[in-house]
Amino acid sequence: MSSYRLALFIALLTLLLLPIASESLGAEAIHFYIYGSYRCPHCSRLEQLLTQWYGESSVFFCSVDRNATCAKRFYVLSHRLNLGYAVPLTLVINENRVVAIVLGEVGEKGFWDRLLERRPSNSIPLYIANQFVGSIEVENITAFTLSVAPEVVEVPQQPVEIGVEVAPKTLIPLLLGLALADAVNPCTIYIYVLLLIATALAASTESYPDVVRDARCCYNANALPSSRGWRVRGVVKRVALCGLAFTLAIYVGYMALGLGLAKVLGLLTLDLRLLALIAIAFGLWTIVSAALRKSRVVGRGTVLNILSRAAASPLLSFGLGLLLTFTLLPCSAGPYVVFLGLLSPYSLTVLIPYLALYNLIFVSPLLAILLAMIVTTRFERVQRVVVENSSTLSAIAGALLIAIGLYLAFH
Repeated sequence: MSSYRLALFIALLTLLLLPIASESLGAEAIHFYIYGSYRCPHCSRLEQLLTQWYGESSVFFCSVDRNATCAKRFYVLSHRLNLGYAVPLTLVINENRVVAIVLGEVGEKGFWDRLLERRPSNSIPLYIANQFVGSIEVENITAFTLSVAPEVVEVPQQPVEIGVEVAPKTLIPLLLGLALADAVNPCTIYIYVLLLIATALAASTESYPDVVRDARCCYNANALPSSRGWRVRGVVKRVALCGLAFTLAIYVGYMALGLGLAKVLGLLTLDLRLLALIAIAFGLWTIVSAALRKSRVVGRGTVLNILSRAAASPLLSFGLGLLLTFTLLPCSAGPYVVFLGLLSPYSLTVLIPYLALYNLIFVSPLLAILLAMIVTTRFERVQRVVVENSSTLSAIAGALLIAIGLYLAFH
């Protein structure tokens, strides 16, 4: 009889303790992952409230101003959510899955309780304060959770495929604007036109030694032989090969430089406001230097001195292009640095295609000029157009940069 009573007592005690145990286990599985800043009063108050209501172990604060890894994840996530770059951004995690995302401080416990009742799904609701604004669809909720809140989620035993990282659509118009601002900058175009003229002069030396000797001192396109004469002697082929070699070198050099700078900028975790400031400042400098007709090419005299040598062969033209990749940095670095700053949080799978497109747009004017020279053979007209409109092109490039900087600052 005593054994029966003991068994009955244990059974009743188990039934009484089961809800408490379940609540404790549930509390351990609940996490509030806050992307915030210690300089943000709303972030601090929200962390205190959630800690008070749900316990310290249920709240994780990921500082975007002190932790570079947190800053990178926050930047990528904010791009994807298209909610701006505001904090606090709180991920509500239940059963090791994100069940809701909330932007802003909400001081109502019932609101958070309702979110915690949600079951994990591939459709995650988004809130600004306590107002529902939409949902984000993910292919794999486990992979998404691991990518945005790895510190508080148990890593599963089986490997999880994260999937392909996709950059936001807002990067496309920014890419086009920055690449166009870089492309219309006359620094590279000016040197390029002089190289093509020097190439045509060098290729015509055998038939017109006296004319070429006089023209080479100043790279005067008017001193070139008639289009019919130099076309017959294969000058077009030399100009095409040297022009393509130079353009390829610029493309390859800027790609390599971009990959390196993106890595460095990724370690610095540049704020969007800083990138906006760089864009505006560089745009103003471009406009002012254009108005004063001041050259922004480093070692301009040295570059001009080696033009005649570079025009001798496509290989030397390629070398000149690589050299200009670095000497033109003060002239064209502004748009590139801003764009690389925007791309720095992403992996190579996103970085390389975007850089390839950016640099293709950047060299497109060079290809257009080469085609125009080959088809029309009117070097003097192309040279005159570039020289006469260099200030206008610089002003356009500067205005584009300023517009993009203002967009980044206030959007």
